[in-house]
Amino acid sequence: MKQPEKLQPWPGGLEVLDLAVGKGDECCQEGDTVVVDWSLRKSNGYFVDASFGFDPQRGIDEKFGVGSPELRFSPIGDKGDKVIEGVKKALIGMRVGGTRRIIVPPKLGYVSDDLCPKPVDWGRQTQIQRAKNKNFVIELRLKALRQ
Repeated sequence: MKQPEKLQPWPGGLEVLDLAVGKGDECCQEGDTVVVDWSLRKSNGYFVDASFGFDPQRGIDEKFGVGSPELRFSPIGDKGDKVIEGVKKALIGMRVGGTRRIIVPPKLGYVSDDLCPKPVDWGRQTQIQRAKNKNFVIELRLKALRQ
């Protein structure tokens, strides 16, 4: 019987597990822009928010204004974006088409309100505020890499 794979500890307290290894280009070089679908859960598994394209079966639909957009940013060298450090670090070495689960510690997470997602409904806003000083789980799907 195959043992379930375990999250691997990375420097800075990040824990990472590749759920699916992509077959495309490897991320990243300075100046590359990534396009990423994502899902955010509390450490107890409670769903908080996701990008529109992350899981269509979950009923998150852009046309109804539920969910959030995919992320587009440069993981290396861009300090002006609104992406948490844990996500930037977790994308390094990932391949396009891959899916990665990460556990983000508070020091690599929402260290300021500027970095928090801004869902339109009060319930998800409240859950994000509660997750700010705790570990949380993000799944990332690297959709594209643009140079």
